[in-house]
Amino acid sequence: MYCSLYCSLFVKNNLQPIPFSESKYHKNHPTKFPNISGQCENCGESITLAYEFSESNKAFCSKVCHQKARKLNGRRGFVRYQLVKLMRDGGREWWTSRELAQVLDNKQMIHTLSAGSVAQHLRRPEIKIMIDRAARKGGSPTQYRFKAEYARYPLVALIRGDFKDSHR
Repeated sequence: MYCSLYCSLFVKNNLQPIPFSESKYHKNHPTKFPNISGQCENCGESITLAYEFSESNKAFCSKVCHQKARKLNGRRGFVRYQLVKLMRDGGREWWTSRELAQVLDNKQMIHTLSAGSVAQHLRRPEIKIMIDRAARKGGSPTQYRFKAEYARYPLVALIRGDFKDSHR
């Protein structure tokens, strides 16, 4: 678990700090963290993640794209987006519904999530296509993971259903 998406990508991509400046007068200055490029979760436009707090978890290119994500179809549509995003970017391969509920319940104050409600969200058709499900024997909980083939696509567009792909 990382403090931000930026820190997760920095470690995952094995990035290194860069010189503060190429100027010979900045040799004694410390290094800085490089910007990381990403994509808007709604429209797919390019965005820049930076080490600064306000830019480290950026997911949308504009307020308009963020508002479209907040208005995803169905009750608690944005919660489903957060579930899928956590599964994709959370740093783990397999998740139980209890683990997903615990992480998201700690992050937000609007909705209370239980393992049962998370499992219901993961059974919705628009979410079901993006995840693999592994039923465990002997009373162990079902585990879920995000399908790697969808990792490069904007999640909001996938959930909304207006993203066209040959897999669908």
